Amino acid sequence: MASKTGLTKRMRTCMRSLGESFEYFDYTPVYFCLCAKTPAEKQKVRQAMWDFKQRGEVQDDGCGLFKYNPDWKHGRHSPVRKKIIKAMYLHPVFTVADIQGHTESEGRNYIDRIVARLIQGGHLAARGILRGQRILRVVDRERFRVEVVG
Repeated sequence: MASKTGLTKRMRTCMRSLGESFEYFDYTPVYFCLCAKTPAEKQKVRQAMWDFKQRGEVQDDGCGLFKYNPDWKHGRHSPVRKKIIKAMYLHPVFTVADIQGHTESEGRNYIDRIVARLIQGGHLAARGILRGQRILRVVDRERFRVEVVG
């Protein structure tokens, strides 16, 4: 696993201030703000910018100009996560495939990560195995509703 360099945090701070000064900006002021001079450093900035666009934190106008979205919230507030959590709350016993079907989520990885965190936090417990899939259950519905559903 790659070591963390803090690039995302520095880019977020830089683009937030650029967004306050200019409506749209390109890579040049971001390179300048981060002191990215070599082609390798600039490539890392471009790759990180792609991640920002995928998350919706930065909007691309299609002509190489970007706009920072100050209203963006971290993934914990994503509509897909809310659907997954609500499906878990409504179905006291479920498999990851059940949740994937109810939420029309494309991949399992995101659901698996949420499940792992909830098991670690004591909100979910494994109940058994059915057709090669782990059966999960909500341990305490009221606690789940208050602490996870919100």
